[in-house]
Amino acid sequence: MIGIDTNILTRTFLEDDEIQSKAAQNFLKNNAKHKIFISSYAILEFV
Repeated sequence: MIGIDTNILTRTFLEDDEIQSKAAQNFLKNNAKHKIFISSYAILEFV
């Protein structure tokens, strides 16, 4: 299981920084076969 933090969520959806956004998207693509965990705190920070 892989934990996803607010930074990964933010960079993936906002695409505000090209390099960091691509890194976050690649991280998710490379770990797509694994279960992920997103804490309620990360969700609250993201919203």
